[in-house]
Amino acid sequence: MGKLEAAFLQVLLLHYLRMILPWQHTGVAADRIATLKSARMFPRARFDIAGKHRGAQRLVIALGQMHPVLTGRFRRLEARSIGKIQAWIAAACERLLQKEGVGTFGQEGFSGDGYARLSDVLLMEYRSNLSTQGAEHFLLSTAQRWRRALKRRDGEEAERAATALNALAVLQALHPQVTIFPIEQMQAHAAVGEGIAILQAGIRDCEAKNTYRSARAKGGKRLTQEEFEAMQERNALVKRFNALLASPQRDRAILREVLEHAQSPLTVFVLGQAHKKNMLRLARKHLPEDTLLLWVTPPQFWWAAAWSRRARWVIAAACAGVLWYAFTSVS
Repeated sequence: MGKLEAAFLQVLLLHYLRMILPWQHTGVAADRIATLKSARMFPRARFDIAGKHRGAQRLVIALGQMHPVLTGRFRRLEARSIGKIQAWIAAACERLLQKEGVGTFGQEGFSGDGYARLSDVLLMEYRSNLSTQGAEHFLLSTAQRWRRALKRRDGEEAERAATALNALAVLQALHPQVTIFPIEQMQAHAAVGEGIAILQAGIRDCEAKNTYRSARAKGGKRLTQEEFEAMQERNALVKRFNALLASPQRDRAILREVLEHAQSPLTVFVLGQAHKKNMLRLARKHLPEDTLLLWVTPPQFWWAAAWSRRARWVIAAACAGVLWYAFTSVS
């Protein structure tokens, strides 16, 4: 084979590699992703990119979140984690507003027509608190208020706190030009919502049983058969509830809504981190050729697990070193 033929085959191979390898991104959207990373728009975040990405012009950014719910019991650390994640998202959205001019964001759980804002009464209340506390402190204190309301079974207070425990609510209070757009379709949301309502009622009934309360008081240890079964029943309902929240039917509807609003070069929406796998899979199949989806995972989702894995490796290496030293010294 001559040099010309070898060069031609090399160019042809590189061309096909660029088409099939997921890390090869080209076009305006890919350049924008590189710019956002270099500008530290999303510090310490992890990124996943999906799409056909051959010369893509438009970029859709999904910010993974953990949001409050209106049932269940949560530890102080879990509530703090939600507050930290919402504070990180609020800071990221504010940077997008100031540096990229993004003034509208997709809101999970919001359905309707056009763009909207929370009521002026709520925003004035949030703005007053934010002026004295700052965004992160406001969200962390609201997270604990929400947790305590759930513990007291105060549904009205829990709902008020859950509404405030939201990055986009804080952003609307701080910036009057910020709006949100719906990413839920009423038909799909209603179909999933009916199942969610049934499971929520079942979870509340389980948690109201004396056997479950007794099991909680014991910390899950030395349970009677009835207490163990009550905890198993509640945990099974929670698993079904979480699976329904991340149902493919709902994800398909959300992606359609987002793409309808993605008329500008950059579109941003916030969605639960549990939707990540389905959304990336759907994006690879159904995104238009001129669009890329960038899923941004806040650091609070992964850093603890990463450090835990590193600590286990260090401990394992230290134990191996001790054993090796003991073995060699004996021999």
